[in-house]
Amino acid sequence: VELQGLHKDGSIVPIEASLSTWTLQGKRHFSTVIRDITERLIVRRQREETMQSQLAIMALLETTLEPLSLAHQLEVALEIIATIPWITIQPQSAIFLIDDSGQNLEMIASRELPKERIQPCAHISLEYCLCGQAAQTRKVATILPGENSKFPFPCNGGNSVGHHCLPILSGKNRLGVLNLFFDGKHACTQDEEAFLDTVSHTLAAVIERRRMEEAIRQAQWELRETRLD
Repeated sequence: VELQGLHKDGSIVPIEASLSTWTLQGKRHFSTVIRDITERLIVRRQREETMQSQLAIMALLETTLEPLSLAHQLEVALEIIATIPWITIQPQSAIFLIDDSGQNLEMIASRELPKERIQPCAHISLEYCLCGQAAQTRKVATILPGENSKFPFPCNGGNSVGHHCLPILSGKNRLGVLNLFFDGKHACTQDEEAFLDTVSHTLAAVIERRRMEEAIRQAQWELRETRLD
């Protein structure tokens, strides 16, 4: 039986109690063996998180098999990320792609963002926001809850919401940024950061494949038009 026990230092620890009984010389006896199962639960949690992470990455890759536009595909990707139970992020999120000029970000997909956040971020200079910083430096950019930023709204973190911006990179190419939010009680752990880095690389592969497919379709259409002429 798994229970909670009180350690002598006052902390609560998970325990397993094994009960047994026997009869000796007509008398019934009982014994209990109690084990601290903290390490076992840690291993179990890590296995569950690994399985959930693998399933999420597989789901992201499987979206490339669906006949979806790139924008719709990235919206599905945000839904998949939001359903991972051990990633304690807010439900709001967005994906930006760098436009053809290489100087601006365009919001291609979003999840549960209010209009006041969508409108100013729909098309924005790399110099203007935290997401742009992540794209320019090719490094994760974070504003902790309550921390002020040099960037204007909506990147000002002077409230209970933090921002976590991950660059989406394909080799030397900057493709865009994944923008996630977290509340004042949480900042990304090392395990979460490692997994989200894998997510950003998977998104890069998804974006590159979809763009390649669109380029092939465009080339095929132009070839048909040429033959008709």
